[in-house]
Amino acid sequence: YDISLFEENHKGYYLRSREFETVELKLLTDAVASARFISSKKTDLLLKKIKCLTSRHQAKLLDRSVYYDPLIKSSNEEVFFNIEVILTAINKNIKVSFLYNDYNLDMKLKPRRGGERYVISPYAIVWVNDFYYLIGNFDGYDDLSHYRVDRISNITDVKEHRKPIEKVNECENGLGIGEYVKKAIYMFPGEEERVELLCKSFIMNNIIDRFGKDALIIKDNEEYIRVLISVFIGDGFFHWLLQFGEHCEVLSPRRIREEMKRRVTILARNYNVIGDEV
Repeated sequence: YDISLFEENHKGYYLRSREFETVELKLLTDAVASARFISSKKTDLLLKKIKCLTSRHQAKLLDRSVYYDPLIKSSNEEVFFNIEVILTAINKNIKVSFLYNDYNLDMKLKPRRGGERYVISPYAIVWVNDFYYLIGNFDGYDDLSHYRVDRISNITDVKEHRKPIEKVNECENGLGIGEYVKKAIYMFPGEEERVELLCKSFIMNNIIDRFGKDALIIKDNEEYIRVLISVFIGDGFFHWLLQFGEHCEVLSPRRIREEMKRRVTILARNYNVIGDEV
């Protein structure tokens, strides 16, 4: 360590430099604070450990700048253990078994399938939309499935080799994580199509956030832009469109426009909107 001595600074002993800069620790603390899958208890513990990586003075600065809402944090204290078991199983090429849960009306986790355990061949863990997901193959099926790690409980490893990824449907050439995330976790499960949208220009940032810089943006006039995107068509895509209401319109292809029209009609019917009320 590069230590400044009292003999040279006449103040005391301190490290001239540290492994992490303060701004890097700030990024780490914010990531931990905003991660919904980490419980409040584990969040506080991790923040305390991160602050130990800097001086007491800098730790106080970090402490004053970190905030999180405990109401959005997971109540599952098993998340870290879940991740450790899954990563170990992937490394050992074996299966895992666990209960998979949903929240009931009392906001408590309750096992699905009447408490029957899930046995999964694990292949990867991915972080999507502030949550960790296990991607694997459910015993007895030939396709991939995914599970929120913060909804998993009572996990154990199974002393049985997992199914080779090449034997899973559409994975003959290995696991394409990026494509699976777009199609399954983002709920874009259909075929990829080229779609043209007419959007208000103020939602430009939202388009880039969702589809990246591969989206082709053409200025239509001072108020509108035309957007050409390649997207896997599914519920996730239509849900994304609906959040912008009248500010985003599907121009083509026709069948996607008609499907959007069908969904909007159902919404109007749910709210008893008819005729000129629209």
